[in-house]
Amino acid sequence: MQFLMHGLDNNNKAQSLKRLQDMGIRGIVSGFDEEAIALAAEQGMKAYVCTHAFTAEGQFGENPYLAEDVHGQKHVWFNSACPNHPEIQKDHLRRIDTWSRTPGVSGIYVDGARFSSPCSSADFRSFFTCFCPHCAEKAAALGFDFERMQHDVQRLLSVFEGRESLPLVNNLPYGGVDLLVLLNALPGVGDWLRFRAQSIAEHMADAAATLRAADPDAVLGMYIFSPSIAPWVGQDYSQLRQHVDVFAPMIYRSLQAGEGPACLNKETSRLGRELVNHDVMTDENAVAFLQTLTGFPLSEYATVVEVDRELPVAAVQMETQRARNLLGSRHPLLPIIQLDDDGLAQSTAAALAGGADGVNFFVYMAERLPLLQKVLNQQLRRES
Repeated sequence: MQFLMHGLDNNNKAQSLKRLQDMGIRGIVSGFDEEAIALAAEQGMKAYVCTHAFTAEGQFGENPYLAEDVHGQKHVWFNSACPNHPEIQKDHLRRIDTWSRTPGVSGIYVDGARFSSPCSSADFRSFFTCFCPHCAEKAAALGFDFERMQHDVQRLLSVFEGRESLPLVNNLPYGGVDLLVLLNALPGVGDWLRFRAQSIAEHMADAAATLRAADPDAVLGMYIFSPSIAPWVGQDYSQLRQHVDVFAPMIYRSLQAGEGPACLNKETSRLGRELVNHDVMTDENAVAFLQTLTGFPLSEYATVVEVDRELPVAAVQMETQRARNLLGSRHPLLPIIQLDDDGLAQSTAAALAGGADGVNFFVYMAERLPLLQKVLNQQLRRES
């Protein structure tokens, strides 16, 4: 059983690393920090560098690099730009190559290797990307009908904004067949999701090749959306497992503040909020739709606001089991959960019960370490 921590106390690096090690944490994941890497190596801990795949920092925050929605509007999402822009991809691979050659680095964890999600920006339309010239060229290379894809994603956006109606909207009770009917009515949406997935899989294949060339022993990890929502952003576990060594599904169930990219409660409820706010669905219909779409146990939820507040601990085990089923037994599975989860002990236990090989905790908070110590002691006693 392996436990990791994302981040550490930057003002007391050596002390916080020693404290984490004494608690049973065997490695850290953080941005590139040579001092922290060296200190971790001295203490016999693993040090993984987290890279932001398609960063919009510096020149990449300018218009030519940004993602483009179905109406031509440019977006920065999750501080990211277009995932298919060649210069942005090369910059990410350069960072992987450089950082993985640093002594003491055990591997690279890639974050943000995806397209925009419902909660990746305050502007919901950023989800309906990317339709820039680079993505048009990529779609053609992959054999997709770019015009059909763009046309049907425009229609999907129109549904969410209340400008177009489809039979699914008021067809309670919902079932899986209703989602098939929706995709049949908008075949370009299915193309769009597959296009996203193939684009990300190709980039992660390049990331893996770059890392192997720099350090054949280094581990390639990935912070990935949990299985129920990963298809929305172009993260296909079945394709990615060919390139990624360690999977860390982000199973954040109860984030309270902010937009909450990757957070199950926020990402799921954002879809519902848009439908309710545009008078497309009632709260009851929206919750029922979200349950059908994700499989989350939402039967006790009356409103989208309740979904936004938190998902049940059962969702942690369910998502971990789904990830394990998609990956098989060969790939290490270390879900990353909120350190400030108000049900930390239960969520940790749920992840392990779902087939995880350990847990990664996000993010370092000194005030939460006493509780985490109790949680780890309990799990380590069970293992022994």
